[in-house]
Amino acid sequence: MIAEDPFVTKVHGSIPSDHAEPGVHEPFVKETFRILFSHIRVIVGMAIGFIAVALAIAALADEVWEVDAKVVVLSKRLSQLGDSTGGPMARYFPPDLQDLETERNILMASGLLGATVTELYDAGLLTEKASAAALWMQELKHSLRAMLPVDSDVEGPAAQRKAELEQWIEVFRDAVQSQILPGSNIIQLTIQYSNPNTAQEFLNRHLANYLELRRQLLLEKIDPNSAQQRTAWFEARFSRLESEKLAVLARYGSSDVDRELTFSLDQLFDEKQTRNRLESALLETTRSDDVETMRRQISLHESRIENLEKRIAELNVAETRLIRLDTEIEATREAYMAYVRHSEEAQSLAAAERENFANVKAVEPAVIPPKPVFPQWSMLLPVAGITGLLLGVLSAYLLEFTGQTVATKEQLARLLGLPVIAVIDDAR
Repeated sequence: MIAEDPFVTKVHGSIPSDHAEPGVHEPFVKETFRILFSHIRVIVGMAIGFIAVALAIAALADEVWEVDAKVVVLSKRLSQLGDSTGGPMARYFPPDLQDLETERNILMASGLLGATVTELYDAGLLTEKASAAALWMQELKHSLRAMLPVDSDVEGPAAQRKAELEQWIEVFRDAVQSQILPGSNIIQLTIQYSNPNTAQEFLNRHLANYLELRRQLLLEKIDPNSAQQRTAWFEARFSRLESEKLAVLARYGSSDVDRELTFSLDQLFDEKQTRNRLESALLETTRSDDVETMRRQISLHESRIENLEKRIAELNVAETRLIRLDTEIEATREAYMAYVRHSEEAQSLAAAERENFANVKAVEPAVIPPKPVFPQWSMLLPVAGITGLLLGVLSAYLLEFTGQTVATKEQLARLLGLPVIAVIDDAR
């Protein structure tokens, strides 16, 4: 009897040959294929749905173009032995990571980005419509501003221009990225934007503004007006010191104080010696006429000595003042010569730096790529299809294990707690 074997399977009155003990992996493989084929509509529908969503997003979204440009940071030059023109005695040091980070921060400075955006805005090159998020934020700002008790004439053309510029600056700040290429001294500037021509123009103008700003930061330029004022100051000081020197000479009535002082000292020495001889002779003379004559001569020499001593004292004061004035004149002359040398070195350095744009160069200007980075159909459709298939398989397993349908005899035996006698397929 068939009832003697509770696990006999009967299909249309015949006993199948697969009722024997299967292999270890055979039930798992058969169960997997059964689940997949029983929910094939769900899996295929999920894949087709994802492909359709990807096509709709790609059709409705704007194209995104990625444009980049590169800047190289050159070696720093330090002058050696007064050589500031890059000659054979000049010393060069490669830029370190801190130098590269400094250049990258200058490239991404808000003021520099704002200046470039303002140039594009004033040139009428920013004609694209803003994104929905930007428009929503703008409407929110207008609504909040309307709620505040401010005068209506604040919103003039200048305020509208300022608001639009702030919006565009925010757009480009989010669109522009910079990075230091690993193992090199090159900084790459990348922008992702919907209009490739605007992106290219922005990067090229931004690099031009950066190089100009970098040159102004590094070069020590000399203002012609300041140089003229400095030269005039030196000339005025020279003139004043020479005038004081002439005034001292005129006041003490001498054209050469040092020579006159030497002559006066020699004359004073001679006068004192003559007076001393007369005084010695006076002591030895007994005649009254000779004594009177010697006394008159001694008195005359003493008067000359007194005048010479007064003159020598005046000449000493004049010499002290002239030495001070000569010291000031020499110090001023040295300061002027140092200023002239510094000016010439700065001018030669500026000329040399203009040749190599400080120490940075744009090695690769912005070029429009052949195709946008989004959408990429060769990658979008396969990714959408594979994602839909994987989610479809996951959905099939979820439906299988959460559904109420009994699909196998094992499930029925487990649910009822009774052995399965036979399984009869629906022959339709």
